[in-house]
Amino acid sequence: LSLHDALPIFRWEVTQTAKTSMLSAHLAGRDWQLSTSELAGDYYNILSTFEKIPSRRLVILGSVGAGKSVLATKLAREVLAKRHSGATVPVILPASTWDLGSDLTGWIAKQLARAHPGLSLRLKTTVGDSISLAHALASNAVLPIIDGFDELPEYARTKLISELNASGSELPLVLTSRPDEYLSAVASVGRPLAQAPVVELLPLYVPEVEEYLQEATSPAVPKRWVEVFALLNSEPRGPLAATLTTPLMLWLCRTIYEHTYNNPK
Repeated sequence: LSLHDALPIFRWEVTQTAKTSMLSAHLAGRDWQLSTSELAGDYYNILSTFEKIPSRRLVILGSVGAGKSVLATKLAREVLAKRHSGATVPVILPASTWDLGSDLTGWIAKQLARAHPGLSLRLKTTVGDSISLAHALASNAVLPIIDGFDELPEYARTKLISELNASGSELPLVLTSRPDEYLSAVASVGRPLAQAPVVELLPLYVPEVEEYLQEATSPAVPKRWVEVFALLNSEPRGPLAATLTTPLMLWLCRTIYEHTYNNPK
């Protein structure tokens, strides 16, 4: 599922799972509070949703194939397109590369230098020491978008949440995860990601599935989906509906059956 072939019907809201993961006091001490309706949104307004959050910190939860990585990539591109001189640069960081031996800045610097070797260039500081350009950028010029938090082992997830909180709630960041793994890490640490509202991607509606398959596959076989749609409507909570209301699985279905010689029967 790529950004250019994403389903623009992605949407999210502050579900009960999201509320549980935030805990009751995660925004304590702030003189602002966003309503759940203000945080709800869809594919087209991920940037505007993010910009509503004063801390510019957000956790995006979603099940397997819900579109977390696609949404994170879209946000990164839109932040970059709107960026002005001096503003932070969004950088997508696979959580699986998290190094328990490094602090947050050191980890980000390593990933920057790995992706852009030129950033390994060393700079002298005002006190005569030297640091890499990557480290200088990682300390205050990057918006970390940490994708795939759930891919870390349990002990590493707990460590990363603790490290992110230790880095201070003034650091803008985005984190994506499956719900259970994030909830488990929050429970282990005893607190969620500080000052970070949590939203969860929702399953698609059956009518959206039908519309997408009709528009995204060849019209040369007009009755191709009749039996599939009948089953979806007769069993909206059945296994087929549970599969096809997941964006990744729906995209895979479209990819397999987009040609006229394939039949979903």
